[in-house]
Amino acid sequence: MMMKQTLLILPVMAALLAAGCKGDKGEKGDTGPQGNANVRQYNYSLNLSNFAFFGNMNAYGTAVASVPAISSTQAVLTYVYIDPAVDNYNEWVAMPFTHYFNTGNSYNVHSYSVDGASLWIYIRNSNGTAPYSPMSGTISYRTFVIASSQLGTMESEHVNLDKMQDVLDYFDRHDIVVEAR
Repeated sequence: MMMKQTLLILPVMAALLAAGCKGDKGEKGDTGPQGNANVRQYNYSLNLSNFAFFGNMNAYGTAVASVPAISSTQAVLTYVYIDPAVDNYNEWVAMPFTHYFNTGNSYNVHSYSVDGASLWIYIRNSNGTAPYSPMSGTISYRTFVIASSQLGTMESEHVNLDKMQDVLDYFDRHDIVVEAR
């Protein structure tokens, strides 16, 4: 008997709930705060003709204007795109990166630093000459700005920071929002 009453009550309750959910549309609520992405991603290309020579480092470098100020509580991961026109492969490579040429013993070292709050990109040729001759064309970069504490967590989980796809997979696994700028 109890089972029959329960089975009869369930459809009645469902119908009442469905009917009770419909009503006049209320006033629009306040706009919530802007979202806060856990990671900011910057994609940019730098013109080699804008790189200046720094004799004290025997390297060419430029500040990256498209990446805003970086605070002391943030960490930076930067990747350079290696073009298949230069080599037989193309991929995003973690910096610092030593790029050996197909001929000879010379190579370029691609690196970056945060000086004050500015991101700087450097290229140093092993011969002490200009990294590219002529210094023209562009190189593409991708920079992720994350909380320093997040970098520590990634390292403790053995995320291979040299592989950009491993970093992106980590963000996906942890539902970390990557906001492209």
